[in-house]
Amino acid sequence: EFFRAHGTAYLVMAYEEGQSLAELLATREAEGRPFTESELLAVMTPVLVGLARVHAAGVLHRDIKPSNILIRRSDGRPVLIDFGAAKQAAAKYSKSQAPYTEGYAALEQVADTGKLGPWTDMYGVGAVMWRMVAGGNRPWEPPHPVRVELRSHAVVDGTEDPLPPARGLGRGRFAPRLLEATDRCLRLRGTERIQSSRELLEALRARGDQSPSVVSVEASEPSTRSAVADGMGEKSGSAPTVPEPRNAKRWAGWMTLASVAVGVCLALAGWWSQGSREVVRDQEPEGEQPWVRDWEALGGGIEDPGFAGAAQAYIARYRKVTEASVWVARAEGLMSKLRELEAAVRIRREVGESWTNSLRMEFVWIPAGRFLMGSLNYEHGRDSDEREYAVRISQGFWMGKYEVTQGEWESVMRANPSYFNECGSRCPVERVSWEDVNEFIRRLNGLESGKRYRYRLPTEAQWEYAARAGTAGARFGALDSIAWYRDNSGGTTHPVGQKRPNAWGLHDILGNVWEWTRDWYGEYPYGPVTDPQGPSTGSRRVSRGGSWGGNARGVRSADRGLHSPGSRLNGIGLRLIRTK
Repeated sequence: EFFRAHGTAYLVMAYEEGQSLAELLATREAEGRPFTESELLAVMTPVLVGLARVHAAGVLHRDIKPSNILIRRSDGRPVLIDFGAAKQAAAKYSKSQAPYTEGYAALEQVADTGKLGPWTDMYGVGAVMWRMVAGGNRPWEPPHPVRVELRSHAVVDGTEDPLPPARGLGRGRFAPRLLEATDRCLRLRGTERIQSSRELLEALRARGDQSPSVVSVEASEPSTRSAVADGMGEKSGSAPTVPEPRNAKRWAGWMTLASVAVGVCLALAGWWSQGSREVVRDQEPEGEQPWVRDWEALGGGIEDPGFAGAAQAYIARYRKVTEASVWVARAEGLMSKLRELEAAVRIRREVGESWTNSLRMEFVWIPAGRFLMGSLNYEHGRDSDEREYAVRISQGFWMGKYEVTQGEWESVMRANPSYFNECGSRCPVERVSWEDVNEFIRRLNGLESGKRYRYRLPTEAQWEYAARAGTAGARFGALDSIAWYRDNSGGTTHPVGQKRPNAWGLHDILGNVWEWTRDWYGEYPYGPVTDPQGPSTGSRRVSRGGSWGGNARGVRSADRGLHSPGSRLNGIGLRLIRTK
């Protein structure tokens, strides 16, 4: 339905109330309850039946993803929603600039060439199924499908596909035919994919079971359990339910044993610690933590694999560490993951929280997280070395609220090398080489040697992550309001803190002076990376942020400067981070 009003047209869709599959996945994984095969089929079978009708009507959806599959609250039935990107069969699905979702879009959607067809939607279906399969592997780190451009680049370069196949992620938990069908949907070439919803339904039915047209699914509320039909709003007649996977009884046995194991562990921990007290940190921890002790007194030769799953589920559900969960993890060799989790949750810092050292240098807290490093193809001023890729910053850190000032530099080095030395002590120090900066850091660490923390330059990834503060565009705000650059600086630097900060409280992160990073310059990798460090060697170091003398093109979150380590220019300074 549609109507015209106010000089435009409005598309009308039925309002459905419920919880998206994306939300349900996040909730289930946080509780340590990933989707089973029968639950996956309960969602995807009706969606596929409905999608077959959509395709038969000559329409492509083009944006199939977990957030566009709604589990309806009234009856628990999955509904495919949001046809805002849909395409009718005019000119046989000609290309158009429709929106799509990275990770769920096929290559022909994001590239300039390639034909669209039902196989295009099948890529999105495959990505949704992959997401449901992969969610059971690491409950502390929800998986996300890799962008198809990164996969294509890997194939061209002859490197490994950065998207792990479903057949490996779901082995032992899902039927091989289901995993194989998922991987076939995710082939890069459209001709090699499963071509239609009906073909995929046949592949799923080929397990030897009856047609899974009516199954049960758990919705957002425990009381909301009901039959799921075709996903297009029509009630279905009776049909056989989908049997549990062949190893369901074995898994049920393991889960029962795991539950008993957790109970035993909690009881033992209660005896050991008078109540299984939580290991909670009210202030920043220094040195070894109390729970990182010799747990051999509690340990034992526990061989049961159910303990590993129980420990992971407990940690993921409660987001906290108890001596009981440590005991379980110790038995299954999960201590390294437990330490990582404990480090992430022991201090619940607020974004923008500040800290000041003995020299009155201010730092703000930058939380851990993920972002896309680099720039989009259409960003104005983009350089060829800004290829976008996914980065995970695994640990939060303290970063200088301001660029290091001339006054701060002089208090440590007893000299001021700045060209603009009449600007005042609150102006950023400049005309310092990368080597000068590291001597400054060495002396600063010496002054604060008893504090159990150290200072250093940020990596290039840490710098861009902090500069973006959750944004994805060229910069986090209107240029004149956030940065000093060629058009408004008057040919000089300015005291720090006069421009609007980003969402994480960082002032002058763009403009005023370039800021050295610790990385050598090099090409970005293909595929997702955790805490990238840059090349191990090189001839030039990377600086970031642009300066008072640069044009707007250089004052972008993704722009990269490169200079020899000995360069001393009046447009380059620094910003520090603080580590343990």
